[in-house]
Amino acid sequence: NVAFIGVVAMLILVGATIADVLLRWLVNKPIVGLNEIVGMGMGVAVAATFPSGAMQRVNLTIELLDNFLSRRALGWLKVSAHALLLLFYALLSWNVGLYAQKLQARGAGTVFLQIPTAPFIWAVAAFLAVATLAQVIILLIAARAALAGEREPQGWVMGGTAGKSETRRDNAGLGRTLEIGRAHV
Repeated sequence: NVAFIGVVAMLILVGATIADVLLRWLVNKPIVGLNEIVGMGMGVAVAATFPSGAMQRVNLTIELLDNFLSRRALGWLKVSAHALLLLFYALLSWNVGLYAQKLQARGAGTVFLQIPTAPFIWAVAAFLAVATLAQVIILLIAARAALAGEREPQGWVMGGTAGKSETRRDNAGLGRTLEIGRAHV
């Protein structure tokens, strides 16, 4: 899973930062240019988690109106929220892509190590584009549920069989479950 690799990359960058601090403190020899590596790497590592987060629907939601609105009205409110998030992802990925294009055109690099910055920003734009595509799927699932007057299924749920549902562990055994069938209402 790409998100897992992103999290591992974050942990490696944190470890390198700790090593840099210890080297500065103990022998007054920092790791030259580490801040540039951490800056570029952390952006890509964080962006790598966006598509998975979108598919798992881990966005913050406030369910203040759940007890006051009908299931159908609540469904359409969620569709609106998903559409706004889709717009946000699309605009963000587009603008980050434009920024990467500008960096590439001028051959921008980091100050000390002269690492080209455009490939890192292109990677961030690509992950945001994948998150945008994931959000399209989420929006369609939410719209389908709202049209049917059903509750929106939660992350990684796939519809299909008539009323039957089974839960299976994922292959990696990381504790996530995949529901196959209709979501429980």
